[in-house]
Amino acid sequence: MLNFNKNFTEELERLDFANRPPFGLYEPIDYVLEGEGKRLRPNLLILSYLAAGGSEERLDAILPAAYALEFFHNFTLLHDDLMDHSDMRRGRPCVHVRWNEQTAILSGDQLLIEAYKQLESLPKELVPDALILFNTMATKVCEGQQMDMDFEHTHPTLHDYVDMIEGKTGALISCACVMGAYLAQPESILSDDYQAFGQFGYCLGTAFQIMDDYLDCFGTEETLGKPIGGDIREHKKTWLYLMAEKLLQEGKILEFPDAYDILDSEDYDAVCRLYRTLGVDKAALEVVKGYTDQALHALDTLPAAVAAGVTPVSVDAAEQGAAATAELRAMAQNLINRNK
Repeated sequence: MLNFNKNFTEELERLDFANRPPFGLYEPIDYVLEGEGKRLRPNLLILSYLAAGGSEERLDAILPAAYALEFFHNFTLLHDDLMDHSDMRRGRPCVHVRWNEQTAILSGDQLLIEAYKQLESLPKELVPDALILFNTMATKVCEGQQMDMDFEHTHPTLHDYVDMIEGKTGALISCACVMGAYLAQPESILSDDYQAFGQFGYCLGTAFQIMDDYLDCFGTEETLGKPIGGDIREHKKTWLYLMAEKLLQEGKILEFPDAYDILDSEDYDAVCRLYRTLGVDKAALEVVKGYTDQALHALDTLPAAVAAGVTPVSVDAAEQGAAATAELRAMAQNLINRNK
């Protein structure tokens, strides 16, 4: 199976952002792309492409879509870090810290443009629907980010929070899976069978974000590459916060007489103790497992999706698809055991 992380790094060197003038625009792009990211979204696109019966011989033709999603993801990080007042990303200073806020905005904008340029280089017959998938995703991500910002001044429920992360996080991960399937079987992308790819991505994205919330409290700075407790200090209404609030409203374990004051404080240690007392830490891991199980269940329908494709699937492609599906399953299972 393709080691996309290695190939992605090699491709970035050929794109050579760092040596493009004006350097003030492109050097920060090179900086953020060379960081040790998970490359989750391009990996998901390629594996979904193979799981849907796509030919490994055609990978070079569809790789621009994988780069487009990675560029878009990093575009959102540049802007999100600025909006969230985050100083560190992947163990290094954020772009707006190393350079300035204007650079983070403009370099982020250029990354978005680079994503569209990558989509333009797909085979011409695939471009229109690829753009529809991409633009639908991009709108959902922006809507999710706005909801996240609105939560700072409103009182969201846990249901509201899940709706938000389905847009902010789930939409891009789901798009990676659906677009991979589309590139493998363009004629079948509207069939019910292919909804499995989208469902897998949304469930995986939801689990991924709740796990991020958990690790921001109960991870370590060494493994995360950034200070922990940022959500608490920024008063972010994460899944953990909202679950704690819900339990307190229900009268659960009022061991702390000033529990509500602690919940809304910036005292990281006190908030974490409150979460543990309420059992929020264990509840978060249970929910992550639940969404991961839903993602795995969606994978059970993928062999049927491949078989239903209009384009004939060879025996070799079927075996390759089964191997890719197994890797998707392993990726989902590894999510609940990750520490960064």
